[in-house]
Amino acid sequence: MDDTLTRLREIRQPPLLLYIFLLVLTPVAFVLAFPFGLDILPDTVLEGLYLLLAVVIAVPVRRLEIGVLENAWLIFLLGRYIDFLDELFVEPEPIVEPYLSGFFMIVSFSLLMFGTVMLLGERRERLETLEARNEELDLKNKAIEEAPIGITIADMTRDDEPLMMVNEGFSRTTGYDAEETVGRNCRFLQGEDTSEQKVARMREAIDAGDSVQVTLRNYRKDGDLFWNEITLAPLERDGTIPNYVGFQQDKTDEVEYEHQLQEQRDNLRLLGQMVRHDIRNDLQVVRGQFGLLQEHVTEEGKARLQTAEERTKDAIELTTMARELTEVMLNDDPGRKPIALVDSLDSQIDEVQSAFDTATIDRNRPIPDVSVMADEMLDSVFRNILKNAIQHNTADVPEVTVSATAEKDCVRVRIADNGPGIPDSQKDDIFAEGEMGSESTGTGIGTYLVETLVTRYGGDVWIEDNDPDGAVFVVELPIAE
Repeated sequence: MDDTLTRLREIRQPPLLLYIFLLVLTPVAFVLAFPFGLDILPDTVLEGLYLLLAVVIAVPVRRLEIGVLENAWLIFLLGRYIDFLDELFVEPEPIVEPYLSGFFMIVSFSLLMFGTVMLLGERRERLETLEARNEELDLKNKAIEEAPIGITIADMTRDDEPLMMVNEGFSRTTGYDAEETVGRNCRFLQGEDTSEQKVARMREAIDAGDSVQVTLRNYRKDGDLFWNEITLAPLERDGTIPNYVGFQQDKTDEVEYEHQLQEQRDNLRLLGQMVRHDIRNDLQVVRGQFGLLQEHVTEEGKARLQTAEERTKDAIELTTMARELTEVMLNDDPGRKPIALVDSLDSQIDEVQSAFDTATIDRNRPIPDVSVMADEMLDSVFRNILKNAIQHNTADVPEVTVSATAEKDCVRVRIADNGPGIPDSQKDDIFAEGEMGSESTGTGIGTYLVETLVTRYGGDVWIEDNDPDGAVFVVELPIAE
């Protein structure tokens, strides 16, 4: 049954030309077939009234836009037309009545029945659709009213573009209820501390019909200032923008927290400058005095003087590490770019080798001639790992081997040593902030800095066991395209 109704629903409406065609062709057929006569005038007038009524009813039937129903009525109309012509001509009976007109009546009433069923079905569907839309509209209205943020709609067709709707979230945020808000432009939330530049930015976006988002200092009803994140979006209709929807969210806690972070960053930057310049320079002066004191101390004093010089050297290295750590903490965007791997490795191997002349650093050639995605801090990664391999090495002659292999989209740098190694229980934690090996006397900042930088580069770093003794730091970095 459903398939039949579906097929009947697909029947198209007859064209208007078909009405004109039948109106002309049918009497022509009667003229050719029968002689004309007016023997029974009252019956002719009655049939004419029936035909006129059928034509009048055809107008609203066509407006229903149901093809099967209109075709059925067209057949019925044709039957009434034939009955009317039957009264005007002689001898059409019994050909026209009852056979021809009866046939048209049967066909038209059958189709009318199906058409009526379809009409009732479509009415039921429309009612169900209307109920579903009403439920959807109620749900949307409820979502707007109960939203945790402020939602407003402005009427852009009226002078001063007043608000025409506000939700409960707006009232909770600002302290103004709907009665105090509707009919007013939302600028009543602004005050002396409101940024004119951001207000102008909103105005420009509205004039251009664009969306915009700004964070303004607004005033609540009780006069308290708050940071209001405002998002405005146009609501288009028929090529025009009669309304704008606005979303307001209280961002006071977030903005104040950002201000605190910025203040901390400024203080950290100032501290870093003091460490890099004042403290480091003073330590360099102290270290330079040790050579002058060699001739003025005893042999026992020389040993202590050497210890003091080594500790001063360590302190200078700590200022370098503090500078690098400060740069990492202050730099939210690493700004990666292609860095030549060979240049970075070679420079740090030479620097560390000159600082630790009792150790040996062997380059396993060839190092892949590739560039990796990193920044200028890549030198710090290799320098910290190389120094770690020597400083925490208990062998008589620390030996470090550097090698690298290129994969499809990454390169792996392996820095192996002959030291005591790192237990499996500490391999995952060694890169945590402040973590140190069991034999370490350092701060643990170097390995933390290594892991932080490599992660920012989109790479990875881990520790493996060396054969027969020692540890291998493996640094994996993405190759620049």
